[in-house]
Amino acid sequence: MRVLSLGHLSMTYFRNALRAGKLGRSIYWSSSDPIATRDAAKESPKARPARYPKELARIIRTNAGDVLVLRPIRANDQGALREAFTHLTPEDVRMRFFGPMKELKQPLAAQLAQVDYDREMAFVAVRKTLFKQEIWGVVRAIINQNGDAGGRNAEFAIVVRSDKKGSGLGHELMARIEEYCRSRQVSEITGQILAENRPMLHLVKDLGYQTATTSDEPGIVLVRKCIDSKPPEATNF
Repeated sequence: MRVLSLGHLSMTYFRNALRAGKLGRSIYWSSSDPIATRDAAKESPKARPARYPKELARIIRTNAGDVLVLRPIRANDQGALREAFTHLTPEDVRMRFFGPMKELKQPLAAQLAQVDYDREMAFVAVRKTLFKQEIWGVVRAIINQNGDAGGRNAEFAIVVRSDKKGSGLGHELMARIEEYCRSRQVSEITGQILAENRPMLHLVKDLGYQTATTSDEPGIVLVRKCIDSKPPEATNF
């Protein structure tokens, strides 16, 4: 099973997305090959993404009191994604993409903004201004079906602008993607973190994720959390 990273896109996902963008192709997901490409010109109408799920949008507030719209990503968000990338420090880029990258190229931004809502979900935290919409953070999950009796797991990634760290946005994004995964009958959510990324390791442990290392990928910490099919009931204190 290949997983996306928490705090950065996995090397597999990123390289396929980057390659697809350079070749003018689009990424799609299938039960047999979760990361694959095909020529955009050959796409059939039946393969087009599902309708935009606008009903999933929420209003959230950061620790500093900033009001954001947390909504599913749209294809026309690619410009805002590229602008948000400019607010990542070189170190955060390395943590998230497993290497240096000076800018988020338009072809890759287009791939990341085009989501088949039947197979995956990406939520963006947006601050609306008078002239534009600024993306402060993104969380993404790919849902995999583990056979007829095996249930589902989700692979995820999260990115928060470097200048918005400490705002509580990471917790909000993770809570939302877990809630969404529960609604899709996902039983487990997984990811990877660079072992040196201590803030992210602290975050996932705080959220109840189990951690493990593997000799196959030194320097990588695997994270995993079993999630209920239904959200836990509220407790009155």
